[in-house]
This record gives sequence, structure tokens and C-alpha cells, in this order.
Amino acid sequence: MSQFTLSSKVKTFALTSALITISFSQPVLAAPQIGVTAALRGDVVRTASLQSGAAIGQMSSGQTVFLGDDIKVGNQGRLQVMLLDETVFTLGANSVMRIDEFVYDPADAANARLSTSITQGAFRFVSGQIAKSDQNAMKVNLPGATIGVRGTSVAGDVSTDGSASIILLGPAPNNALGLPAGAISVANEFGSVDINRPGFTTQLGATSQSLPPSVPVEATAEQMESVELSLAEQASAKIAEELGVSELEISGPTDTDGDGIPDSISGNTVLGKALSAVTGDGGVTSDNTLKAAVALTIFGESVLEMSDAEAGEFFSGVNLGGGIAELIENGDFKYLGPTQISELAGLTGSTTFTANNAAIEVRGTGENIGQFSTTQVWNFADSNVSTTLNGSFSVDVEAGTVSGDFDNFHKTMSFANASGKATFNLNEDHFSKDGAAISFVRHSIGGSYENGIDETVLLQDGNVSSGSDSLMTSNIVRPDDILLNIGMWGGLSNVESGLTDSPVAAFGETGVHMSVRNQETGDAILEAEGFVFGMDRQDSQ
Repeated sequence: MSQFTLSSKVKTFALTSALITISFSQPVLAAPQIGVTAALRGDVVRTASLQSGAAIGQMSSGQTVFLGDDIKVGNQGRLQVMLLDETVFTLGANSVMRIDEFVYDPADAANARLSTSITQGAFRFVSGQIAKSDQNAMKVNLPGATIGVRGTSVAGDVSTDGSASIILLGPAPNNALGLPAGAISVANEFGSVDINRPGFTTQLGATSQSLPPSVPVEATAEQMESVELSLAEQASAKIAEELGVSELEISGPTDTDGDGIPDSISGNTVLGKALSAVTGDGGVTSDNTLKAAVALTIFGESVLEMSDAEAGEFFSGVNLGGGIAELIENGDFKYLGPTQISELAGLTGSTTFTANNAAIEVRGTGENIGQFSTTQVWNFADSNVSTTLNGSFSVDVEAGTVSGDFDNFHKTMSFANASGKATFNLNEDHFSKDGAAISFVRHSIGGSYENGIDETVLLQDGNVSSGSDSLMTSNIVRPDDILLNIGMWGGLSNVESGLTDSPVAAFGETGVHMSVRNQETGDAILEAEGFVFGMDRQDSQ
């Protein structure tokens, strides 16, 4: 598992979210002025319009949208279009949209109509009064199909070749708010499907493939998370709504030392409090909304530019701890890079890092297969790090069930004679040979790593080849024809803030990873991980 370090992923970022409320007291009959822009960020350009008075070029929040406007969102832009009938479209990076038809008179609902074209990019819409008036009143045209809307919320993503994913978001039948259940129909010249169950999706092939919409299936966690990330305003707006504030402003890092890597992060009291509320006393959170907001704050708009596969890898198994919550809540801070073992020599006392009930997820899918808790004590006076691990996991693979426990595993490792970064690795393989279970445990700290083994400076006890310090208990259930690898790592980083006297070893990260492979071929069956970014910290003199 590659370590999730700030220095490798931080890029420039700036995000502001505007919430605009509009009320209309007079009927609007087929009017060219049909709505306004909101929550606009980055490059959003009106490229053409049927209205002679419409300004062509960069748009701004609160600007009028006319019938027949062609709107293109840049590769780091985001936009909401709020129509007079209360329909709201949210467009992600590189999206292209046009409002083709808009007829709305509150006194004449029978004749209301809305038709839009989205030819590229991620989108989400919440239908308004027009869709409620008639099941055929609202349509969204994609390159390869048309979506018929019956009062609901929908998200999707259109690729440049015309292929697309479409997900019905809700509301569900018999929902707690008493809203009528929404539904959509997706049709092209080769066939059609109806979706009336929230969370279900259909896929459209490229326009060159002559395929009907696919049979609806339940969307995966990766697909749902991809929608959230592609429409990133959701992260800040949702947190703001849940906290009862009108706006959650997130400003990104700056490059203070000129090395091309932003390192000075702006604090955010609202976001920090939201994190602190769910990460107290060593707790962690894997909430997708909070993860997206923190990623935008720390790593910038590069997060928004990821493909579905990249986003799945980036967020897989990530848990946020009290350490990052405290930094964000209490003001600006500066990331100084990984702690070096040589820097620990000047420290006194010890620092304890704690993380409880962190999720372990299958990489790329987000499937939760277990959890772990860990306490790590870095004792600077004795030059060692002590790790305790508890937890369990269970996952079904084609070969059978793979499960096991981390049952109060404890290991103390010396860094007195090590060098390099202040990190440690614990790795273990389990497999069967001639009916006998054999385990190999590899421990290392500091220096450079290759295949989990420290090639430069080994621990004083070297490589351990016995099960006595096994990460796993004897409660291992798995088929005989697979290889199971379990690993754990931890590391320290230097962060300058007003929370500690010394920026050295101020921030702790840790993770558990596992892989299941075919023993004969070595092919990976699955990989899973749980990573804690910012464990709770307690210093002792």
C-alpha cells in the first residue's frame, strides 16, 4: 500500500459555495429569461445564445440564464442553474448544457414543458414544478438517449463518446417526508427501461454502438461516490445544511516555500467542528461527504479531475481522525513533510496516537469488510515505537470466505539504529503447504522499503520467521488455494500549527492492508485497506 502523504498529492485549490433563494410571484409564459446561475466556481462560459442581449463569455453567480443559452463548464469549474419552476441543475467539470424548451405558468400547469440537452460531463438535477405537472412534461436529452422525468432527483455522467451512466437518486416510495415517489424512463431507438427504485442505475453505450439502455441494477458505492466527487459543491453545501449555516467556505493551500507543492492550509471552523463531532476520543469517520470536503481543502481541485477509477483508489478505506479535525478547526497550519528519524533524537517524553473502529474497505468498490483499532506510542526517551492492534475482517471471494481477527497484537520496535523517515511496516503472509499452515512475519522501521522489507537498516532482531508475533490469531478462515497477506504501517509527519510547541512528529497516520491472491498464479483476487489520516494525539513529558 502506498502511503497517503500530503506531499505527494497536494495541489492548488479554491472553493466557495453560494446558496441563493429565489421567489417568483408573477407567471412566466415561455419567457426567454428562465433562471439564474448559482454556486459558480472556475471557468463557466456562455458560448452562444438565442438572445441578442446575452453576454457571451465568462459567467458569474446570480447571472440571468436565457432560453437557448449554450453553457460550457471548464475543467475545474462547477455550476448550478436554478430555473423559475424550482428545477435545479448542478453541472460538474467539462459539462455542456442547453435549455431547449421552457414553458411555465403556475396557473396553467397542463401546458408546462421543460427540455434540456446535456452533451458532456457530470450532472445532477432536482426536478421542480414542471415535472410534477405531467409525467411527460420534463425531458433531458443525452447524446444516446432521452430521460423522461416524473418528479425526482437524478445524477449522471456523459463521456465524450456519448456513453453515460444514469442514477435515480430519489425520493423513495413511502419516504419519511411523504413525497410522491419519483421515477425515470430512459429510452433510445433501440429500447427503453424504467427506474423507480432510488439508487439504481442504467448504462448507455457509446453512440456508435447501437445499444439499448442496460437493465437497471443497484449502483455500487464507487458509482455513488463518483457522483458526489464529480459534483463537489455537494460536499460543502451538504455540510453547511446539516450544520445550519448558510455557507461553508473552503479555501485551499498555498505554496509558501516555492517548491511547487502547496503546504500552507487554511483552517475552517465549520468543517473542523463537523469532524470533531464524530472523531472525539480516538474515533474516526469514513463519511463520504466529510472525506470529500477535507480532500478539497488539503489536496485541491486535482481531486475533482480524477477519473472514477482514480477516485475509487484515492478514497478507498480512508478514515479521518481527530488529528486532522483539530488542525482544521483551530486555524491555519503548515505541512512540513515526513518526520525523519534523526529529528526524533531531540524530543523528550512520548506521544500516543489512537484510532478506534476504522473501516477496512475493498479497494475501488468501497465495500466494508471489517474494522480495526490501534494505539501507537512513540517513546522518544527509549527510542522505540509500540503498536497494539485489534479488529477483524471477513470477505467472500470466488474461492470461499476469507476472515480473521487482529486479537490484541502487540509489537515494540526500536528506531535507535534506524535512519530515514519515521515509519514502520509489519507484513505477514499466510498460506498452506502440504496441509501445514506456515506464516512469515517481516518487521522493519525507517529507511527505504522494497516488498515490505527494509533494505538499508533492519531492526536489531532482524527479520522474524515465526508465528510468535503474528498479526493474526489462529482464527483464520480461508481456502487452501489462496495466499493471504496482512500488513500494517504507521508514520509521523511534521506539521506547524498553534496546537503544539514543536512541529516535529506532530501528526500521525496509520493503515492496515490485506490482499488475497491465487497461490498458484499469484494473481490478485482482491485488495482491501483501512487508512487513518490524522490519529488523535496525546503528548506526555
